[in-house]
Amino acid sequence: MSLPEAMSLRPRAPAQIFGRRPAVGLFAAYGLAVVLAAAAAEAYVRLTSRYGFLTPEMVARESISYEPAVFARHVLLPESRTVVFDRNVPGIRWHINSLGYRGREFSRIKQAGVTRVLVYGGSAVFDMYLPDPNDWPHHAERLLQSQGAAKVEIVNAGIPGHATADCVGRLFAEGHLFDPDVVVLYEEWNDLKLLGSSTPLLRQLKPLQPGRFDPRTGYANVVDRFLCERSQLFVRLRYRYFGWMSPMGLEGTPVATRASEPDQLALAQYRLAVGT
Repeated sequence: MSLPEAMSLRPRAPAQIFGRRPAVGLFAAYGLAVVLAAAAAEAYVRLTSRYGFLTPEMVARESISYEPAVFARHVLLPESRTVVFDRNVPGIRWHINSLGYRGREFSRIKQAGVTRVLVYGGSAVFDMYLPDPNDWPHHAERLLQSQGAAKVEIVNAGIPGHATADCVGRLFAEGHLFDPDVVVLYEEWNDLKLLGSSTPLLRQLKPLQPGRFDPRTGYANVVDRFLCERSQLFVRLRYRYFGWMSPMGLEGTPVATRASEPDQLALAQYRLAVGT
C-alpha cells in the first residue's frame, strides 16, 4: 500500500465529518440531550410527586398566615379560614378563627357561668399533627364537659415556634382581655433554643418583617414566578436549594442549635418569664 493510500485510511477530522463548524453541531446535540432530559424529569415529577402541582403562591394560600406583633415575634392573622398542614397527610386541617386562635369562634366577652381556660405554648399546644377539633386543648375541653363541667371553655392559644416570653407578652397584651379563670403555660422546648445565648431577648428576637422574601410562599422576581408556574422540576429543585441554604423546621422557623450548657443570663431571663 502506498503512502497516499495509507494516509486516506486515517480517521477523518471532525471538520470533515460535521463540516467546517464542528462545535455548532456538538453544541446542538448536547443542547438537545439536555432538553430531552429536562422534559423527562419534568414528566417524572408531575406523574409521581405526592404533592401534586405546587407553587409558592399555592403554599401561601394553604398555610398559616402571621402578622407582626410588638409583644411577641408574631401572632396568627385573625382571618377565619382553614389551612392545610401537609398535602401528603390528607385530612389534617386547622381552622384559624376571626380572633387569631386555633379552633372554633369564641366571644371576647365571657358568658356568665363559663369557666374559661387559656392554654399558651408553641407547637405542642397548637398540636399540628391532629385535625380540628382533635387538638388536645379542645379534646380536654370535651373530656371535662363529659365529666360534668358543662360550662368549661378552653382556648387553644398555642402558636408554632413561640417560647415562654412570647406567651407572656401575648397574655399581658391581649389574653387577659378574655377574662380567663385559668391560664396554662405548656412550654420548654422552644425555650431551650434560647438558653445558649447571653444576648438579651430584646436584642435577640426580631419581629416578623412584612414583605420579606420567603422562598416557601413567595417569588424572588418575575423570572422566578414564571419558572415556578411552568416547571414543577424547577419548583422542587428550588425548594431543595433554599432548604439547604437556610434549613427550616416544621414550625416554619430556622433550625436552631442548642447549647450543652445554658447561659446564666439566659437562664435568669427564662426564670423571670416563667415566674411572671
